[in-house]
Amino acid sequence: MLPDSVLINVARAEIVQEKPLFEVLKSNRIRGAALDVWYQNPKTLTQTIHGSQYEFHLLPNVLVTPHFSAWTGPMIQRRVRKIADNLKRLEQGMELERVVMVGSWRR
Repeated sequence: MLPDSVLINVARAEIVQEKPLFEVLKSNRIRGAALDVWYQNPKTLTQTIHGSQYEFHLLPNVLVTPHFSAWTGPMIQRRVRKIADNLKRLEQGMELERVVMVGSWRR
């Protein structure tokens, strides 16, 4: 990348190698980066981890966001429709769609 380049990653973090990206940003070999995706995500409800093993969030030439690029008006409308549809299914005793977790949040 050229020195004036800005990397924008809204895809999956793994498409860009984490350590080399951190090194070029820290040494200002490229102008900056906007990162909307992360290399690590919690595996359990109680696990607390940072999105990267590197401190991207401390670099002045990096903008980090929690996957906001997915939040658009049409996406929110689709999500609301799906939630309403699932509430109707629940009321009618039908099987729910796209169940993420079965069970209790309590241990």
